[in-house]
Amino acid sequence: MWAATTMKKPITIRLPIAISVSDLHLSVKPPTARNETQAQWFDTMRRALRELGEVARVAGLPIICGGDIFDRWCPPPELVNFALDNLPTMYAVPGQHDLPYHNYELMDRCGYGVLVRAKVVVDLPPGIPVAIGWGQCLYGFPWGHPPQPRTKREGELAIAVCHHYVWTADHGYTGAEAGDKVTVMAKQLQGYGVAVFGDNHKGFTLSSKNRVSIVNNGGFIRRRSDEAEYVPSYNVIYSDGTAERVALKAGDGDELKQTTTSTETDFDAGELVAALRNNVLGEFDYVRELQRTMKEAKTPKPVQSIIKAAATNKTQ
Repeated sequence: MWAATTMKKPITIRLPIAISVSDLHLSVKPPTARNETQAQWFDTMRRALRELGEVARVAGLPIICGGDIFDRWCPPPELVNFALDNLPTMYAVPGQHDLPYHNYELMDRCGYGVLVRAKVVVDLPPGIPVAIGWGQCLYGFPWGHPPQPRTKREGELAIAVCHHYVWTADHGYTGAEAGDKVTVMAKQLQGYGVAVFGDNHKGFTLSSKNRVSIVNNGGFIRRRSDEAEYVPSYNVIYSDGTAERVALKAGDGDELKQTTTSTETDFDAGELVAALRNNVLGEFDYVRELQRTMKEAKTPKPVQSIIKAAATNKTQ
């Protein structure tokens, strides 16, 4: 006689499948907010990178990077050699800091391109999925290529790797684009189980089994005085689409200058001047490009207003 049986849901095994980071911003000179010599700064970067590499090696997991490996697209040979010696092998998309004039088509002219040619970095080109495991694929969205929804396939964990500013109420800046808010951005991520982001240095992780997990890695090393309480971390991504933040044990020391306000800005006219000198931008609108650069650098609004006013008056 047949006994009645009850259908049970299949068991989901939760296993770690990858580690994610972003915004390494490797540079020769220490940021202005840090009390370090150049040699000490290199030691700080080396400790963090070696810990990341060791964690990945011991766990046997690939590393995914959401962009901005370098702080400038044209790093000197000393820094390129440092990266070749200390950067663990990783899958990545380039951020705007990695690309000449923020142009993905010029990758062969930059330090990021050297890392790709040296096979230290596996570039994730837009529109081409890259498998990292059974049923696990990475979809790259480098700077200038917003994430695009896709049709979800049964049994596949699709991971979007994006260099795009995404924010929440507690992790953003005043005046951030409404379309970049995490609740809006999630609509562009239909069909993905996980979305790894770079660009916003204020890291946060929104983990979910039923909706796309948003992993905004945040800054890898503290660079500004207003980041004194920030904990540099990496994320562990699991086979069920969830993710967890893990603090770097090595940390980055207590080298941040003790200031009550942050006056530092990442705005740098150097790339703008280089573009003019090399005449690579074609027909050029100075004020428009200046505004774009300040916006991407999250330059404070009052500073933007002063610079815009000065530039407008000078060009009239």
